[in-house]
Amino acid sequence: TRPDRIELEQGLRRWTELSWFLDENEFGSDLATDGGPPPLPKAWRLGDRPNLKQMHHDACTSRVTAEAVELKLQAEVRATKSLTHGTRAFGARVHMLPERPRDVQNQLRGQPQDPVREDMLATWTEEARRRMPEAIRQAWTIVVTVNPQNEVQAFRVTVGSEPLFATVKGDRRARIQETAINAEALLPGGPYDLWRDDEPSRRVKDLASAFAEHPRLPKMLRVQEILATIDRGVQDGLFVASLPRPDRTVKTWWRAPVDEAARSEPALELFLPRGATLSDLDPGVLPPGILPELWTGDSLTVADLIDYFSGGRTVMAPREGYDEPVDIPACPAGAVEAAIAEAVRQGNLWLLNGPASFQGEQLPAGVLTPAASLRAPLDPLPVQRLTPDGAPDAWKAGEATVLALSAALAHQEGHPIPWTVLHRAVTDAIASRWLETTPASGTWPCEVAGAAAVVLRPPVDFDPTSVEPKVSEPRAGYTSSAVLDPAALQDLVDGLPEIVKAAAGVPLEFRLDVTLGNSGKEVASDVLESVDKLLGEVSPDLRLRR
Repeated sequence: TRPDRIELEQGLRRWTELSWFLDENEFGSDLATDGGPPPLPKAWRLGDRPNLKQMHHDACTSRVTAEAVELKLQAEVRATKSLTHGTRAFGARVHMLPERPRDVQNQLRGQPQDPVREDMLATWTEEARRRMPEAIRQAWTIVVTVNPQNEVQAFRVTVGSEPLFATVKGDRRARIQETAINAEALLPGGPYDLWRDDEPSRRVKDLASAFAEHPRLPKMLRVQEILATIDRGVQDGLFVASLPRPDRTVKTWWRAPVDEAARSEPALELFLPRGATLSDLDPGVLPPGILPELWTGDSLTVADLIDYFSGGRTVMAPREGYDEPVDIPACPAGAVEAAIAEAVRQGNLWLLNGPASFQGEQLPAGVLTPAASLRAPLDPLPVQRLTPDGAPDAWKAGEATVLALSAALAHQEGHPIPWTVLHRAVTDAIASRWLETTPASGTWPCEVAGAAAVVLRPPVDFDPTSVEPKVSEPRAGYTSSAVLDPAALQDLVDGLPEIVKAAAGVPLEFRLDVTLGNSGKEVASDVLESVDKLLGEVSPDLRLRR
């Protein structure tokens, strides 16, 4: 085949380096005497036993460890005196096998160095120090966790500028949850599957610990987030929280926040509403618009409300684009009546029973009967309703008693007016000088029993066209005021749904003043007419006046 001699010799020499069965007796030394490649064997013979090449390979792979080689190498380096021979005579200090950079740098201290080397050393040192944190960050990129099947799972994350834990937490594969989860996921049949078929209730502490016990659940960072989810479920009516008391009674929570102290009690349990009985009822759930299918009209009777909580009732609650069945827990009639009385006292319900009409005051005994009617709170009465033009049947010879005003207004409305509402209207009329008490009048303010003795009349120098009526203040105990430009008012309108939702069950009113133009500067008639027309479409009371 006329092979190339050089390539043939290289191939044969490579065979001597790799073969485990060539007879070494024909091999020469591994190195030629002149420093060139070793000569080829005089003869080529295969033996029946492995040669030293195989024994060396076996030693390198299974007998001699890398650590042993490292130790042997270090020992040989230290034993090679020629590496350091004669250095002391020249004043040089040699550091054999330094373990860290500072072992060498420390030797440079106190020794004169040329400026170029000093600058290079400082630059290299600073560059190494700057790169060390990033190198370390890039080394910690493997996350080891367990997947929902409880199998060990490892994956790599891309380290950026944010903290490492934030990167790990942001990866969906880690399944780390730091915020409250959806309360509906805790229900039986939900994705977390935390209830057995035969369980009527679950301990809150067991639900909280389940996220640390079961790998199929999200990894919650704080137990407080789990408790917050459970409390949200109670407030939304998904669960009834129940806590046994030492006196063998039970305290329950439904559509109300669980007491902070009760959350940490190990005996706190969660029941589904269908199988639960409430110890008491939060009065904040009784006004219209909160409980589904409770208010089907403008009013309902106390008997209707008691029947609503008789147990075993399922109603349809509107969700986002669909209706969902919701179970209503049972509640004793006495607890329902107590909640009604408290809601009336807080001003969240208006109770009518024959001539009795109560709102925002304590109910006397005997008024809260099954036939009593409940309504949404009555709005404040405008002071104009108390004037001779507003209630002509109550006025005689330019005077009217508060009792006569009450009767006239009841005749106009078709039902008695709550004393608290009438009391506030009279107080506002007197404060705004639309009305005043006569010299022979009884003392105002007074209780309902003294209403017949309080005589009112328009002030002698009163001109209704020159006095702005006093707008009734909100019934709530907390008020605020601010001057809003159109942009800020639009922000208020945009956030109004969330404000109304947050204040559910609590009276919420807004007082609005509108100003157009500046004092002393005329507004174009067409602008005035357009704005006045648009405001009047919202409410006649918003029409502009100079």
